[in-house]
Amino acid sequence: MPQIAQSFTVGFPRAEVWRMLADVERVVTCMPGASLTRPPAGGKLLGEMRVKLGPIVAAFAGEGDLAMDDAAYTGTIRGQGMDRKNNSRVRAEVEFKATDEGAATRVEIAVDFSLTGTLAQFSRGALIQEILGRRPTRGHALGRRRLPNPHPSRRAQAGDRGREHTMKNVALSVNGKKIAATVEPRTHLGDFLREQQLLTATHLGCEHGVCGACTVLLDGRPVRSCITLAVACEAGAVTTLEGLENDPVMAELREAFAAEHGLQCGFCTPGMLISARDLVLRKAGADDRAVRIEMSGNLCRCTGYRGIVRAIRRVLDARKKTKA
Repeated sequence: MPQIAQSFTVGFPRAEVWRMLADVERVVTCMPGASLTRPPAGGKLLGEMRVKLGPIVAAFAGEGDLAMDDAAYTGTIRGQGMDRKNNSRVRAEVEFKATDEGAATRVEIAVDFSLTGTLAQFSRGALIQEILGRRPTRGHALGRRRLPNPHPSRRAQAGDRGREHTMKNVALSVNGKKIAATVEPRTHLGDFLREQQLLTATHLGCEHGVCGACTVLLDGRPVRSCITLAVACEAGAVTTLEGLENDPVMAELREAFAAEHGLQCGFCTPGMLISARDLVLRKAGADDRAVRIEMSGNLCRCTGYRGIVRAIRRVLDARKKTKA
């Protein structure tokens, strides 16, 4: 049985969808963090996949073999990769199929996956979901959002013109880099960061501002990116977990979270780390009770919070001794 199975429906004929799937270089551009080190040749693929596993950036470089059956509209990718920095290896087999549904096409993807080495402590399912793309309920990365309609109707063209009239320009700073983008007014900051800027450390959970997984910094203060509109960040400075990779406080927290078992599946960890950093900088004298109160806006379904509290206290206590 596959470890992960996904399916989505695309509103185009099967032949057109299959031609797109056969264009490996185009498909790779739809996958955040993926890149080819050289053009595919003879079914051979060489490339790299960068993904976030909690506070860790994993970069798997490897090779794969692509086989496609144009008559049956099925394909298989078998590959393996190595992350030398984290001493971890992945092996994967991906099977995909396109099924004709009249004017639409149903694409099915199944993944068998093994992860060994240091990174095996993380959820394999979470890693596969990160590679495959964001929540299927919003449309897979290879779905309707990525495929242009080659024969738009007049009604569709009118709809596109209407959307163009409602698009808004926004200029802001993301991780110290000035960004000018065009977004729909309803686009929240989390989607903007993940889908347009490909900063996938920002995880989207409840999308109601409750769980805290999507927490980022806006002008130095933690905010819920799932309920913050991108257009509301005009002239603001947004910092995600990627932008804090060399931050000394974040480095201490990453080490402490690993040492105190403050993470398990890693889904809540980016938001936890950003909120914890804010706490460490604001309340150097916080005790266990204060830490729990300050972190109560970040939910974790794995750890029971004790490891998280210990990790934050570890950093607070170490910083006190350094100052003393």
